Amino acid sequence: VGCVKLHFPKSYPLNKEGRDTVTTAFRLYLEEMEGTSVDSKKCFVVDVSQGEISHAPKAYKNIKQDIEAACEEISAGWK
Repeated sequence: VGCVKLHFPKSYPLNKEGRDTVTTAFRLYLEEMEGTSVDSKKCFVVDVSQGEISHAPKAYKNIKQDIEAACEEISAGWK
């Protein structure tokens, strides 16, 4: 199980932190939906304009916490 996101930025390319966040979000989603672990090498973002490829990081606990915090903040704004 894996996924790929092709990023075609018009103005702002993704930096390393942004690519790691996107791949971690994909990884968490796939693990929840598929009920299985995801190979970090099969989950990646390609920033086409920069020619950068980032695989999901193996250690993602801090990124997961950041994503959860962002989701909570967004959810609070919609209540």
